[in-house]
Amino acid sequence: MYIEMMYPVFIMMVIFIVGIFVFATTLQRYHSAGEKTDIRNYNDYG
Repeated sequence: MYIEMMYPVFIMMVIFIVGIFVFATTLQRYHSAGEKTDIRNYNDYG
């Protein structure tokens, strides 16, 4: 019963963490696009 109860919570935690990671990555890329920081360097290292 514990595993069945914790399974949806685990999925929600994974989706929450992935959502924060994607949001931070897109926000950083959008922020760096407006400044003098070159996006080509980000693509080369990434």
